[in-house]
Amino acid sequence: RAVMQRPLVGLLNYPKESVSFRVACMLCLSRNTGLQNQSVVYEADSMTAKPHVLINPNKLSPDGSVALMEYVPSHNGKYLAYALSQGGSDWQTIHVRDIATGKDLPHAVHWVKFSGIAWTHDNEGFFYSRFPTPPKGRAISDRVENQKLYYHRLGTPQSSDLLIYARPKLPEWNITADVSEDGHYLYIYLNNGDAARNELLYAD
Repeated sequence: RAVMQRPLVGLLNYPKESVSFRVACMLCLSRNTGLQNQSVVYEADSMTAKPHVLINPNKLSPDGSVALMEYVPSHNGKYLAYALSQGGSDWQTIHVRDIATGKDLPHAVHWVKFSGIAWTHDNEGFFYSRFPTPPKGRAISDRVENQKLYYHRLGTPQSSDLLIYARPKLPEWNITADVSEDGHYLYIYLNNGDAARNELLYAD
């Protein structure tokens, strides 16, 4: 094993950096020094400014079992919605962090899977997709179906989230959403894993 490990580690041990993207007045990017389990997410005021850590997933759990799956800043750059997975599970929990204070808001969103995070342009909340809460002890074995699209408003518990769209007659289809660049339209995309069978809907 050591004979194989040494050259492979050498090939992987180099600094990596993602393409940056702009949100409001800040740039977001991720960096890995070489052999970090997960890349660290940074924000900077400009291309020449010194980046500051936005979230370091390597510090989320002592044993490294919590993974950062997705992160999406709000359009005003004030909040960061990010999804975490425990122990390699597809199930995710979405948290919202106040970027200025580095502290999370009190209400998390649970039982999210095969989703996405789509902020509204008023920065008051986001759309996400979730499944019904599985019976206790059957989160892994229970059949995954009847995904629904919800809207979560910041500062409110998940029990108050607004149901936006569901298709009970297509229980095995996935439902995801996005918001248009101008913030005017919600796009709802349905598919059953087959590119030949899908639907696209929109709402003002």
